Amino acid sequence: MLSFKDLNLRFNPFEKQVVYDYDDFVSQPFLLTHSLQMLKIGIENNLVSDSSIYYVILGERGSGKTTSLLFLKDIINRKENPKFVTRYERSIRGMGSYTGLAEKLLPDARTIYVENSAKDSLMNYLIGKKYYWFVDVPDLITKQEIGIMLRGLELLLGFKNISVIIAMNRSHYDKSFDYSEILGKFFVVQLKPFTFEECKTLITKRIENASQGEIKLKFTDGAIEKINEISKGIPRNIISACNSVLLKYQQEDEVREIDEEFVVNALGESYAMRVLEERVKEPLRQSLWELYTFIKTEFNGKVESETKLAEACMKKLNMSRLTLRKRLLKLEKLGLVSIKKSAKDMWTNVIEVVV
Repeated sequence: MLSFKDLNLRFNPFEKQVVYDYDDFVSQPFLLTHSLQMLKIGIENNLVSDSSIYYVILGERGSGKTTSLLFLKDIINRKENPKFVTRYERSIRGMGSYTGLAEKLLPDARTIYVENSAKDSLMNYLIGKKYYWFVDVPDLITKQEIGIMLRGLELLLGFKNISVIIAMNRSHYDKSFDYSEILGKFFVVQLKPFTFEECKTLITKRIENASQGEIKLKFTDGAIEKINEISKGIPRNIISACNSVLLKYQQEDEVREIDEEFVVNALGESYAMRVLEERVKEPLRQSLWELYTFIKTEFNGKVESETKLAEACMKKLNMSRLTLRKRLLKLEKLGLVSIKKSAKDMWTNVIEVVV
């Protein structure tokens, strides 16, 4: 058994997987991607201008939306300019009116029951200031809450010196246009999956931050590439996968590099179930797990034809081809299966379990 001391680690570098607040943000190394570099430049340019900015950051769960907001907020706070005001918000409740916005945005929150009074209070407070509001839209937001949020944004864009930076997932963004066109006025930045190099940098920085003395916990490039493939380049999934690998690695008797084979063996079905538990709600979670295990047991993890899989699913699971297709795409998005064109026939999809 390998202890943290054997690996020259002060703590588990992959234990903290979710950023909830600023303390979480500053406790771990931060990776500046191309998308964030672009947003950073936009924020810094705006600090010396008289205009407002409206950004919406799109990304899947675990892609770094919260981290991105806190990073941008931190840029402004470090200027230590009393003219600059920042606020980070996780709740949509109350956004749909001037009174609700005043309670959220004013420093001394108090209930204002008259809309015009709330509007005037906001306008008076904003004189001589540049206000940056960072809104972290919950992944589990309801349709009603989306409508409330959009109403609030329509009201806010009437103020010249409030900038709004929103982070939300793509599906909520797309649905928003059923209620309002307001987000069409926002500059959109899509958080992209990590490349191999970004994944390697993230893992390396985490290990360096937790290590004391010589770095003993090491991953081969093949292992990192497999982790990035399995996680679909989603930062939270990368860290979660590394945590599972490390816990398995600690059961070894000697220190050695972690290779691709070890990663595959360490993750297995437990990782797949954890991904489903973290990112999919019932009853879809159970349906996806059923399909995932069906491919592993009935086809040894690889099906040479989607048609062949559809026939088997109809016969044994009573699953239509359309339903199968939707669930396969979901499993692929989660990084649990791959769907590739056959080398023999470009019209045939090969389905393979990744872990």
